[in-house]
Amino acid sequence: MYCINPACPERQQSGAIRDYCPACGTLLILESKYQVIQRITQTPQTEVFKVNVLDQDEQKILKVLETTDAKQLELFEREYAVLSWLDHPNIPKVDINDYFVVNTPAGRSLHCLVLEKIKGETLEQWVAQNGRTSESIALKWMRQLCAPENLQDLPGVLTYLHSHNLIHRDLKLSNLILQPNGELALIDFGGVRELGQTDAISSNHPTIITSPGYSPPEQVNGQATMTSDFYALGRSWVSLLTGRNPIDLIDSQTNQLRWRHHAPQVSKPFADWLDAMMSASPYQRPQSTTEIYTYLTEKLPQQIRVSRRINSWWFKVSIASISASLVFGIGWGVSLWISNDYLRKGAENLRTEQYQSARTDFEIALKWNDRSAIAHNNLALSCYYLGDDECAIAHYTRAIALSPDYWEAYYNLGSIYDRQERYDLASAQYMKAANGSPETKAQAINNLARLKNRQQQYIEAVSLVQSVIQLTQAEQTLSSLHKNLGWALFRLNRFEEAQTALERALSLDGSRIDTYCLLAFVKQARKLESDAEVKTCLFSATKSPLPEVKEWRIQLAKRGF
Repeated sequence: MYCINPACPERQQSGAIRDYCPACGTLLILESKYQVIQRITQTPQTEVFKVNVLDQDEQKILKVLETTDAKQLELFEREYAVLSWLDHPNIPKVDINDYFVVNTPAGRSLHCLVLEKIKGETLEQWVAQNGRTSESIALKWMRQLCAPENLQDLPGVLTYLHSHNLIHRDLKLSNLILQPNGELALIDFGGVRELGQTDAISSNHPTIITSPGYSPPEQVNGQATMTSDFYALGRSWVSLLTGRNPIDLIDSQTNQLRWRHHAPQVSKPFADWLDAMMSASPYQRPQSTTEIYTYLTEKLPQQIRVSRRINSWWFKVSIASISASLVFGIGWGVSLWISNDYLRKGAENLRTEQYQSARTDFEIALKWNDRSAIAHNNLALSCYYLGDDECAIAHYTRAIALSPDYWEAYYNLGSIYDRQERYDLASAQYMKAANGSPETKAQAINNLARLKNRQQQYIEAVSLVQSVIQLTQAEQTLSSLHKNLGWALFRLNRFEEAQTALERALSLDGSRIDTYCLLAFVKQARKLESDAEVKTCLFSATKSPLPEVKEWRIQLAKRGF
């Protein structure tokens, strides 16, 4: 037996069944029928237990909440209210009398909710045991969740939920259970919300539910929509197909999810679809489960067949070309043609994030023509994304030696040194890259301004940003420029100007975690409400291993909110 009182000095009980805990006096047999036997999980405010139903051969799940926080209690009560009237075999059932309060002898109120225990294992457990899944299984499970209602079958669980104007807000592998019958069940409705006039979109105090790695940007800001569930579903399927948490797949330089090279079994059309589901903008994602199901069942199969046929054909052509040149010795023209063919293939693999395949293609291209600066640059870029800095530096250096005005290679080499925190070397390369096109110059000087901020040379950082901000129209570059300008202005105690710059940065690119962190500091300095920015900085799904972000998160966590 187990005592649900968090303050109990001896929670694990043994021996005969008792009504009350001998250590603290709290009820052990709840509602005269539930015997708590095991704690499953816990969070700072909630514990989840397994319980026996006395006089029945049945087990259920018990959630216990101890809080005086009105928002947390509202979420708990909402979960009970929603589950008590939802009726789907893949959603845990709750009886009308299964919400109750247990008062401890010390006067603590423990809010309790008993739910149906769904048999099976979570997809998180499944991946831990089996590794990344195949594309066919991933497609089958997604179709199942999004299936429409017809005369023979119930709708998929996500379709059912959305048809009742509800969003889950916490879709992830640990909340999806693979049952013995092969069906997926959806659990943990603690974040469920009804859309409509009372939604938090226009509220001054939204209830923010996030899971790092899975939650979309708008949800972090308390503005979740139905497409927020599709973003989380896409992130969950990336985890399913790679065997990794999405937060570990964020590229430190671009803040983009780089996952495809961890899932070589996934076809390009399906990978493209998952990326669309995970678009930063809610309007660029699928808008309904019907759209998802229709695409998966009608359009995607044909796209996959065509994609595989094309890839197979190019492979055969490449092998035939190499064999012919070896046999007949056609000469330099053929060698150049073969090299360019592998350059083209490598560029396509690089574009689709198949980095290991791209690396192989570029290495073959260089065997046929080792004086191609483009091949060296692209091989270096592939090595960079694969985490092989030594290879990347060597081939960027070779590209520059072959083409001294290859400004992009200088910029890329600077990015390597930047990631290694070798800032003097990075600065030197960025200065050379600034001789390139206006866009390359803007990007290089922007990165240089960031390094000046790191070195506390804030006046120089402001000057650098202002010197190039008119050179680019690219939103991501402009966003980063305004962020670095806001950073410098903040450190110069020009708080109002800093806030203007940072808010402009967010309007251009709302996914940059570093901008939210800085805006939190600026608002705190101005005595303004900063809870939303602090929470976004600390809990956003977007991962940023930039050293300053790590430092800012520690500082904000110590301050509290």
